[in-house]
Amino acid sequence: MTPPLLHKASTFERTLASARSTMMFSEVVKLAVDSFRASKVRFLLTMLGMVIGSASIILVVTLGLTGKQYALNLISSIGPNMIEMQGSGSSFVGADGTSTTDSMTREDMNAVVEQVPGIIASSPMLEFHDRVSMGGGVTKDTMLLGVSPQYKAVRNLAILAGRFFDDQDSAAHTKVAVIVAPFAIALYGTPAEAIGHTITISGIPFVIIGVFKESVETFGQSEIS
Repeated sequence: MTPPLLHKASTFERTLASARSTMMFSEVVKLAVDSFRASKVRFLLTMLGMVIGSASIILVVTLGLTGKQYALNLISSIGPNMIEMQGSGSSFVGADGTSTTDSMTREDMNAVVEQVPGIIASSPMLEFHDRVSMGGGVTKDTMLLGVSPQYKAVRNLAILAGRFFDDQDSAAHTKVAVIVAPFAIALYGTPAEAIGHTITISGIPFVIIGVFKESVETFGQSEIS
């Protein structure tokens, strides 16, 4: 006979708990109605404060999550796992009196690529400066970079017109160049109009085959300017 008694007791307890919950809810509703009748202005102000408070919390959380995602996307676009290596630039005088500069070479880069696992893309970079004709007898100081085709992947560049030079261009030492969008617009009006034109650098003509930009604004903190 024990199991039926336990079952009845359990049912009674659930019924009692439900009744208590109903009474508590009814009391809350009654209290709210009485408060509204006693002071409608205070009730409305309290309700307005609760709504504004809840909305503020939701807005702050939403802005925080959005800002966090934006920052993560920004870091990812720049390249959080990009490493730049360079020589000390110091000069050494040998026993024969000749001066040697401690600079990184392509052989150094290849040695790093072979010995360090996990490198997805790599590119040498040679920076030099020259004056480029802007037309009408006007010249402008310009920074130029000598890089490999993999530089596009290293810096996550976005091509606006044309293409980036490839391994075939590199192997054949083709005299081609890609330029930044502001430079293309200053010279030819639009990125598309720059394709096929020739610019002369140190007396050597280069055919423009592409116009690019950085995928994310680096505010002048990268080597691309």
